[in-house]
Amino acid sequence: MVDEGGQRSERKKWIHCFKNVNLIIFLVAISEYDQNLSKVKAKLSAIPVDKLIMSCCLSEDQKESRRINKEIEKIIKEDRKKMDYVMKLLLLGTGESGKTTFLKQMRIIHGDRFSDKEMRFFTKMVYRNIFMAMQSMIKAMKELEIPYIDDENIDHAELVSTVPFETMEILKDPYLSAIKCLWNDIGIQECYSRRDEYYIIDSAEYFLNEIERIEKTDYIPSEQDILRVRSPTTGIIQYDIEMQQFVIRMVDVGGQPSERRKWIHCFENVNLIIFFVAISGYYQPLFESENVNRMEESKALFKTMFNSHWFEKTAYVLFLNKIDQFEKTIKKYHLVDYYPFYGDGPKGDSEAARDFIRNMFLSLIEDKERAFYCHYTNATDTHNITLVFAAVKDTIMSNLLESLNIY
Repeated sequence: MVDEGGQRSERKKWIHCFKNVNLIIFLVAISEYDQNLSKVKAKLSAIPVDKLIMSCCLSEDQKESRRINKEIEKIIKEDRKKMDYVMKLLLLGTGESGKTTFLKQMRIIHGDRFSDKEMRFFTKMVYRNIFMAMQSMIKAMKELEIPYIDDENIDHAELVSTVPFETMEILKDPYLSAIKCLWNDIGIQECYSRRDEYYIIDSAEYFLNEIERIEKTDYIPSEQDILRVRSPTTGIIQYDIEMQQFVIRMVDVGGQPSERRKWIHCFENVNLIIFFVAISGYYQPLFESENVNRMEESKALFKTMFNSHWFEKTAYVLFLNKIDQFEKTIKKYHLVDYYPFYGDGPKGDSEAARDFIRNMFLSLIEDKERAFYCHYTNATDTHNITLVFAAVKDTIMSNLLESLNIY
């Protein structure tokens, strides 16, 4: 709360407090409806001398009040100066596009260690990812009518599928043994090979192949575990990086449709938007709706946000993320089967396919003069993200310094 003097002589100072105001409370003395300034002056002149003398005794308090006021003004001025040197980066994209993974990479790259509480959270989420992945395949086994090779796995599937994965706190028997047996079943492996026909988390194979390490009682998530674990963002996450004379403030908001109504609270004073697209999602359905293609959802959201009046003067960076997965899947799931207008484009050619997808997003931009940059990224690769983020900073830096009159 900022309190400013109400006297006319004080009002010229008000302008210094006008920036970044969220709420104004305007106070009116309702009892003064029958008063004017001349009456007030008359009342002041009529104050008895003894009261005026008494008021002089408060001069020390007044000095202290002025000192405190100056300190407050100094703090406000410093805070205002800090705000002028903040570059706000808004991370946007659909669910599972890599926004939160990118933010984790920023912490790893800048040496910001995860707390014990965070590590316990990641451990729990790894367990839940394993359950979630196996439950997705068990459900798909029924829908795709794929039989289990080992009849015992029918009972194992029933056991695992009855547990709400959101409640899992530990990975232990009988569930642990059941999951291991299921993952080794040829039927489950066939089901996983047809993952384009149902939803399953991207890290399913990674965690299930690492289950021997993860099941140990002294298990501590590795950096790769932390980067790969799926933990949907709810609400708004902010992370600051101090860079020389300014602060880069990254804001990550949940990408699920239910979370997007909260985005508007982050739209002010944005210097740069990084929009994440899981390029490997061209053949995958959404978690929220298996009838909706991930890439199509990203395209619709990108078009809406890029052409929004909120960001007419905001620089945009497109991260076509999960390029490592894309280079593998493009050899199996041909792009033309999902985007017929790819036409005679070479099958299994990752470079031609990724350029096609890039141009598909470029075609959604209405103002062709807008500042726009595109990078192919792998958010789980620390080296790749280090290089890409350096390129982003170099590209945007000149615009930022110019806007702040720093040369």
